[in-house]
Amino acid sequence: MLLVLSVFALGACDVYDIAFLEALDAQTRDGGGVDVGPEDAPDLPDGTDGGGEEDAPDMDAADIGPVDAPEIDAPMDDAGTDAGPACPLKHPNTRPAAGTEGPDGPEISFALRDVIFDQRANRWQDVAYDIDNSCTLELTDEFLCTPPTGGAPTLDGDMGEDNSVGRELFSVLVGFDPTFESEMQALMAGGRTIVLRVNGWNGMDDDPRVDVSIGQAVGLERPDVETTPQWDGDDTWNIADTSFVSGDPARPLIRDDNAYVSGRQLVMSMPDRQRMVMPWANGELFTLLLTDAKWTGFINADATRMEQVILSGRYAEMDIGPAFTTVGICPGSFERGIVDAEIREDLDVRSRPGSGGPGIMCDALSVGLGFTGYASTWGSPLPPPEPGPPACP
Repeated sequence: MLLVLSVFALGACDVYDIAFLEALDAQTRDGGGVDVGPEDAPDLPDGTDGGGEEDAPDMDAADIGPVDAPEIDAPMDDAGTDAGPACPLKHPNTRPAAGTEGPDGPEISFALRDVIFDQRANRWQDVAYDIDNSCTLELTDEFLCTPPTGGAPTLDGDMGEDNSVGRELFSVLVGFDPTFESEMQALMAGGRTIVLRVNGWNGMDDDPRVDVSIGQAVGLERPDVETTPQWDGDDTWNIADTSFVSGDPARPLIRDDNAYVSGRQLVMSMPDRQRMVMPWANGELFTLLLTDAKWTGFINADATRMEQVILSGRYAEMDIGPAFTTVGICPGSFERGIVDAEIREDLDVRSRPGSGGPGIMCDALSVGLGFTGYASTWGSPLPPPEPGPPACP
């Protein structure tokens, strides 16, 4: 499928020979095998799911503070259905016990860049979590939803990681266009970024409650003459007024006032289907509308970086299709037909947690993305730029 995506991301709506596309698609799938994945059991309440941190390539261990040793969860059944063989499930660190709050420190913010889009060589497991409390590692295991095409969902990672988008879609894309990730990274480094703001953190390794907001950067202010972000701690980002309820900066649309820090890992839950955007390699904006989504990342010792930042969640079929339209994969085109068909084959979870079961159709893709956060300042609201002409007529 993602051969087609690469064609469109970099070249809009050119038409390619169908036999060539099908042959490459088949070759890719033969190389990766046919995958099976589980679906949903109810999420565990705070304080009961397992924790652990995942490795990021080329990370300086001195940049992050102490972290908790990984914890292990046993698989959880959904409506009495066998969730597959037991394996350790990778979840964010658990919430610290009450009483460790301490006095609140100053507000801090991190702007994101260095997106991990190339998730080949099992890198997709590094930027993902188990999101359905089940573990399916073999084709013979039972799974809790079925793609509409009648095939089998993708297999989990070694610790139950769910990331069909990273494993299937993104990995094939960068296989055909090795510059795709670097082009996205350059656009984010130039200012097309997302900003996380943290209030109420005690500055310690553990804090059972902090307040986290997310906004889209639309402008830059600096104390010097630089007009581009320098990522040196002196960047102040204007936040799109569309990131707030009725443009009110006191009311962010994406906010978790019950987030926490555990072992210096920030853990934030997102409201369902709140719009975020990030640049596609062709300069268009790709829209993320996720359910059951979480942000996590390790704050380093002097709070100048957030390492191993992960966005995980569920991307419903009804939302991912329009997102491809915005980047030029046009409805009604030959290529879009292939894209839509392949998305249906790769659906591996339910968009609503706990709604799966034997014979229930999968309606979403599991997704994981990785970033690095750089210390910056959350600035004042500004209207976003006027949108250009639509990529599709």
